[in-house]
Amino acid sequence: MGIPDGTRLGPYEILWPIGAGGMGVVYRAYDVRLRRPVAIKTLPPSCSSDQTRLRLFHQEARALSSINHPNIVTLYALGDPVDAYYIVMEFVQGQTLRQALFGKRMTFRAVLDIGRQVASALCAAHSAGIVHCDIKPENIMIRQDGLIKVLDFGLAKLTAPDEVFPSLPANADFFNRTTLIIGDGCPSPSPYLTIPNAVSGDDIQQRVLGTATYMSPEHLCGQDVDARTDIFSLGVTLYELIAGVAPFGGKTRAEPIDSILEREPPPLSWYQPEVPRALEHITSKALRKDRE
Repeated sequence: MGIPDGTRLGPYEILWPIGAGGMGVVYRAYDVRLRRPVAIKTLPPSCSSDQTRLRLFHQEARALSSINHPNIVTLYALGDPVDAYYIVMEFVQGQTLRQALFGKRMTFRAVLDIGRQVASALCAAHSAGIVHCDIKPENIMIRQDGLIKVLDFGLAKLTAPDEVFPSLPANADFFNRTTLIIGDGCPSPSPYLTIPNAVSGDDIQQRVLGTATYMSPEHLCGQDVDARTDIFSLGVTLYELIAGVAPFGGKTRAEPIDSILEREPPPLSWYQPEVPRALEHITSKALRKDRE
C-alpha cells in the first residue's frame, strides 16, 4: 500500500506516485520550506525489515551524495526513518528513455547525444568508485531541454576508485577507460523492472539483482562486477536505440539470459544499413562477452 496523497514527511508533502520498482516507490512531492518540486523515493513498509533492501536503500543515498554531475540526478536529503525510509532528490521534468522509444526510432544524432551524456555520467560515477549496475532505458530520463539524467542508483556498488577497473592493464584502450567518444511493496516480475531474480541457465542458478535483458554475462553469473558491467549495459541500450529492438531478447525470462551468455546479436547494419561504422564498432565492443 502506497503513501496517500497529501501525507507530510517532514517538510515534504506527497503529491502522487510517479514510478515503482523492486527497490522502492517514487513520488512527486513538494518542499514546503523551499517551495520547489522534489522526487521522494520511499522504501515500502513491507520491505523495511528486509536487511538487503535496507542496505541497498542507504547505499543509494551514499552513492548519490558522493557524485556531483549534470547528468546524474541530485540528492537533496535522506529522510528520518521515524516517518519512513525515504530519499529526497531533484524532480526531473521529462520522460524516460523507454517512454521516448515508444512507437518511433531515434536518429543517429539523437543516439549519439544520449550515449555521450550517459557515458559522461558513468565516467563521473566510476571515477568516484561507484558502479551503477542497472543501466537501462527506464533509468535514463530525457529532460524537456534535452539534458539526460541517470537515475536509480538502488543497485549501485560502492568501491574504491582504483578498484573500478581492477583487472584492466594500465594501457588498455577500452573506450579510453574514462570516456565514450561518440560525439506497493515489492512488485511482481517484469522484463523492465529491477527485481531480485532467481536466474537459471545451463551453468548458473544464482540469486542476482538487476534486469536480465541489460545485465552483463559476469553479472548474470553472480561474479564480482566492476565498471565494465555498466559499459555492457550501455551497449545494450545503444543497440536498442539504433535497432529498435534489444540485442538479447526472447519470449521467456530464460531466453535473454541464454542469449547474453551464448549468442551474438545480429549486426546493427541488419536493422540500420546507414549506421556509422564507428558507432557500430563501439556498440559491438561494449557487448563483448569477455570483459577483458
